[in-house]
Amino acid sequence: MSVQHRIFYPFLLLLIPLFAASQKVIYSKQEIDAYNYDYIKIAGYNDNEFFLFQSNLPFENDRDRIGFKSRKYQVTCYNNNLTVKWSKKINPGNENEKTETMAVINGKVVLIKSAFADKENKLNVFASVLDDNGKEPETAIPLGSIVFDKTSNLDKIKIIASQRNNLFGIIQNEKKQNGMQKLHCIVINTEIQPVRQLQFDVPYPEKNFSYENWLLTEAGDFILEGSFYSKENNEKRKRWDAYKLFVSLNGNEGAVEYAVNRSEVELNGSAIAYDITNKQLVLAGFYNDKTTN
Repeated sequence: MSVQHRIFYPFLLLLIPLFAASQKVIYSKQEIDAYNYDYIKIAGYNDNEFFLFQSNLPFENDRDRIGFKSRKYQVTCYNNNLTVKWSKKINPGNENEKTETMAVINGKVVLIKSAFADKENKLNVFASVLDDNGKEPETAIPLGSIVFDKTSNLDKIKIIASQRNNLFGIIQNEKKQNGMQKLHCIVINTEIQPVRQLQFDVPYPEKNFSYENWLLTEAGDFILEGSFYSKENNEKRKRWDAYKLFVSLNGNEGAVEYAVNRSEVELNGSAIAYDITNKQLVLAGFYNDKTTN
């Protein structure tokens, strides 16, 4: 019983002020279009409004097409009284100009777009910041160019934020013809200006290597954690997950690889976080040490 009190008591202390501060529940008078855009998330806010993102496909899915469905987006801006200020359908675009993803940066909705450069193996990445009425500017903000092999395939671009939302990483994964991968990342600040660009090879077959976690620190350091499904020369041994860290410190274009575990230490999932105060990378998970009985 005493163990249960030690586990649950701190959570009760955090919940009491939350419930005490709650005065009423406000419902929006306008209905949400859940028929055409049935995946919903609150993407961000500022002092006077917040932004609802909707899509017809799951947000966590990197694909822009599933079956007969092509991805569509809708952004709705609400004021603090849950009244709709504006709503905008986002055109997914085409190969010449494609809307890759969206985010709320510094209280504004930012569309991350891409376009292939003519006759070059280069993808130009740029941003459009919606104004207070949900309109796009006539001129987009260039963020950088990603050079890739002519025979490679490019994944959908994704965006991650640092712990305090001061920096954002725009990630492009390049799948090479030989089965390997190359990771590209453009780091921007809240002013939508690039502050660094990096790239590094992931020297493992794409079919056996999975990206697990991403991390961007406030100092602009980029960390990738992935797992490689490996098998030792002894065929009697079972497959095991070899967790790898790729760390790219700000100021470097590439990354340094670190092995997290060995074949005698089986990991069952892993998570990474950055301790800002002590400037340390922290990993957590469960493991089974096969060398002990």
